[in-house]
Amino acid sequence: MKDRFDLEQAIMECWNVTDDIDMVTEHFIDSPKWKGMDPKLADALMNKYLGIKELYEIRFDRLWNVFLEVNNLDEGNRIDNNTDNRSEEKWTPTSRR
Repeated sequence: MKDRFDLEQAIMECWNVTDDIDMVTEHFIDSPKWKGMDPKLADALMNKYLGIKELYEIRFDRLWNVFLEVNNLDEGNRIDNNTDNRSEEKWTPTSRR
């Protein structure tokens, strides 16, 4: 049976969508295929990609906070309040990478 650690891993894997958005954005910036693109169109496209990325960052932050709350965990020190186990590792969504 799966446990909260499987759920944590699944959340972290979903969060990779923001990395995928960065990759697509970099492709438009770096690829010679897109060098002749109208600057206004390129700017509009980049703004849309960055907006989508920000939306997903907010969604995953909210999801992460629900995960921590449901599992009674302290985000700052990786404290399991049920057993008071502590780890030196910081347990935050930004440490996922």
